[in-house]
Amino acid sequence: MKEYDAATYGDRISEIYDDLYGPASKTDTTVAFLAKLAGSGPALELGIGTGSSTRSSG
Repeated sequence: MKEYDAATYGDRISEIYDDLYGPASKTDTTVAFLAKLAGSGPALELGIGTGSSTRSSG
């Protein structure tokens, strides 16, 4: 499929992602849980969709 490559999904879905899947309703709870889990160590975030956890944590 020449018209479809690795970036196609992101290019086509990014503007309507929240409309399809809804906003993150428990972002603050999720961020607090991940911060506690990571402790003083590093954390790697993968597959978060729109990045609402990253935005929420400042």
